[in-house]
Amino acid sequence: MESKDVSTKRLETIKNAMILEHLTDIDFNSKEERSLAYETLLSKTVIEGAFDDIFISDELEGLDKSERQKVLDLSRKYNSLCFYHGDIDYWLDSAEGITLGDEDTTAEILLRNYNYLIRLAKNGGEDVLRFLNKFRSNDDFNKGSVIALLINSFWGDVDSLETILIEMSKEDGKYKDFTDTQKIMMCESPDGLLIRKNEDGSIEFISSSELKKTICNEYSGEDDCLVKDIDSKNFGEIICKINSECLKGTVYKK
Repeated sequence: MESKDVSTKRLETIKNAMILEHLTDIDFNSKEERSLAYETLLSKTVIEGAFDDIFISDELEGLDKSERQKVLDLSRKYNSLCFYHGDIDYWLDSAEGITLGDEDTTAEILLRNYNYLIRLAKNGGEDVLRFLNKFRSNDDFNKGSVIALLINSFWGDVDSLETILIEMSKEDGKYKDFTDTQKIMMCESPDGLLIRKNEDGSIEFISSSELKKTICNEYSGEDDCLVKDIDSKNFGEIICKINSECLKGTVYKK
């Protein structure tokens, strides 16, 4: 995850640009007008792309102007992934763990999440964004910002999250034996399924072949099976059990 200094500088740069553009029309300090000011900022940045030229992002470093704009345009196409219910009208509810009414922090986090969407667009292309869009079919993910909920599910480990999302978006990737619905269910609670946290705090990937074997054993008592044929109810019960056993340290023992 990027540093708070970068996130803060990004927000302040855009705020200053808006103040210069609107002069007396925008007031980020007024209690009555602050919420509307930040909503306008987010709309202009994430929806309209009005501040593409000054958007601070390490993810865009090294790209020429054309490449940079291509990535930003692609990210903006899927900007709903950053908002609760996919709707900017709910922007104040779109950041996890933030006190309602803290507009400054909420806006900073939303722009940070949007920057992560930019990272995924640059490194995974539209395939990974199309895959992410399918998370809306999951009731739990549809209750919040898909990006925010995923980052939270992966303990803030955005590197591991990126690796898994890009791999899952590939037709012939490591998770080709699972349906999209099953992949989404595993991302909701990845501990013991996709990753595990070691005692020293480091994150370790769980091989897809080991995962499939464990699920098949739970389902049929065999080492192999057609995972895609397991209905959602049974699959949910199986991965919940694996989650629980992982917390107890009784699964994937070396």
